[in-house]
Amino acid sequence: MKKKWIVFTGLLFIITAGIISSKFIINYRAEREEQDQLVREYGEAANFLALGTYHSYSEERNDIVLFPTNLTSYRLDRWQLVGQLTDHFDYPEEEIKANDWLGAHRTFIKEYNHYYQLFREGKADITIRPADLRYFIMDGATTDGLETLLNENNLDELE
Repeated sequence: MKKKWIVFTGLLFIITAGIISSKFIINYRAEREEQDQLVREYGEAANFLALGTYHSYSEERNDIVLFPTNLTSYRLDRWQLVGQLTDHFDYPEEEIKANDWLGAHRTFIKEYNHYYQLFREGKADITIRPADLRYFIMDGATTDGLETLLNENNLDELE
């Protein structure tokens, strides 16, 4: 009887230790995935807005700082112009004033998805493809529809 009790206690200990260690592993993986997602999001924001990055990493902390570069102002100017030309694509003035680059990029994604949905629904006043607006913001590339809109607003000469 005593041998069964020892085996039972040992098994219970092993199962408990397995459950506790599994919980720590799951929590660690969840935190790691969250960190990885945040790093990807910072990278996407830096790429879209032509931002510089400073990244310091240690086991305890993962600090990423985004800062504007010379190209950033051109992209922001074009984004602001898109916001003025369309009623469906807002410019995140508050986030940009606060240097909240991640927030500004999140705003772009939200606005882009909203504009894309309106475009897919065939909203009458949306004639420019969402991708064309994105390319314009990023590279200054224009399409016929966008050039027409710029000309109609006397904005045919862009810096």
